[in-house]
Amino acid sequence: MQRKLKKFKFLLLAFVVGTIVLIYIFVYLPVHNELAVIFNDSFWQSSQDYGKIVNHALEDCEKDAAFLSSDHAMLTQIEDYEANKISLETLKEKLEQIYRNLADKIDRLTSAVRHLGNDVVCSYNDGTDYDISPDNDFLYIDDHTYFKVYSPIYSDSKQIGFDIAIFDLTDLLKNRIHPAKISSPEEIKRFVGNKAIYQTSSKSLFHDKHGVIYLEEISGMEYYLYIAASNATLYKPLRSIAVYFFIGITATLMLVALLTNFLVVKKAGRMIAISEKRKERYTKDSMRDPLSGAYSRRFFEEWIKKESKGDPKSKFHYSMVLLDVDRFKQINESCGHLSGDEAIRIVGSVLFACGRTTDYVIRYGGDEFMLLLNECSEAQAEDIMYRVCEKLKKFDTVPFEISISYGIQEIKSRNDILKALSQADRKMYEAKKSKVIS
Repeated sequence: MQRKLKKFKFLLLAFVVGTIVLIYIFVYLPVHNELAVIFNDSFWQSSQDYGKIVNHALEDCEKDAAFLSSDHAMLTQIEDYEANKISLETLKEKLEQIYRNLADKIDRLTSAVRHLGNDVVCSYNDGTDYDISPDNDFLYIDDHTYFKVYSPIYSDSKQIGFDIAIFDLTDLLKNRIHPAKISSPEEIKRFVGNKAIYQTSSKSLFHDKHGVIYLEEISGMEYYLYIAASNATLYKPLRSIAVYFFIGITATLMLVALLTNFLVVKKAGRMIAISEKRKERYTKDSMRDPLSGAYSRRFFEEWIKKESKGDPKSKFHYSMVLLDVDRFKQINESCGHLSGDEAIRIVGSVLFACGRTTDYVIRYGGDEFMLLLNECSEAQAEDIMYRVCEKLKKFDTVPFEISISYGIQEIKSRNDILKALSQADRKMYEAKKSKVIS
């Protein structure tokens, strides 16, 4: 009897161990591997979406630098100097204030300097010995990442000088679940020859002993966007799944198949849903300005692309309003940046209140907003902006006056959107200039 009991215990133990091994091999490992693939795919997709955000930000920096270099008022002064109508000292004096005012409106711009020949004629927060080579580059100073943009200045198709603009990308790269950085080719040499999980002509995803690495070539530059996800962060849900799995096995063999399957499938579904929501959130966040609630500049660029593909014969009628906050720099300096943020929120809320459901409110950059008023004439747009200005005058919740300068341009053709933007910007600048606002 004892021998039969021992044999029974041995067979029972063998059955339990064998069943656990079979479940581990044929249930747990396939599910674990499938979930690992899903998490890798989620990281790959979200990293690509983030790469688009970074590339858009770099393009915006280049566009903002070009905007600074093409300002008509400053070009007029430079042409007067080139024609010997004014002296170099007079030129510097006239350009300095205009240059600072324009630079204050540019998002992420930390410093800039303008060269004409061998002379520095104006600057903004300038205190760095810049490399003035005609190339865009990245700078790494005190744990900050900066983007240096070389922007030529042209007059009658001839280059007469250039701007060096420095943009701070630190917050863009670090304020996320998996921090990113811009790396040089030398830093990513260790990945050359590694077998990629996913790969395209400019993007790769590699396994690393510490986790997963995403690399993407920065368009037009010999740099890479580098995003690292540690195993602890990326595969943390898998560890909790394993715990639930083995608790189920030890509880009872009869329930292990059903219970483990339930926990694994439920947990996997939740993680997949979270991953999908995260990808959706990245795309949605890039289209909205979190401070004012308005659409972002990227939304405007996507809107232009969408409208450019529309039927040229179909009806298209908008009025574009470009506006910015008067004395915004003074509000920031005298009342603090939190007050400046409050001013942006107030202007955004008033634009939403005075607009219609068919209109678009866009934060174009800094303290600058744009309204796209659907089926709206220039006279109707003036009425809306009159209500906006009157409503802003009545705000007494802040210890300063909020006013705006704006320019309106009616658009009746999809092909005239960019032209209208330039005309609205010119009108806004003339309106601000007429107020003698510094």
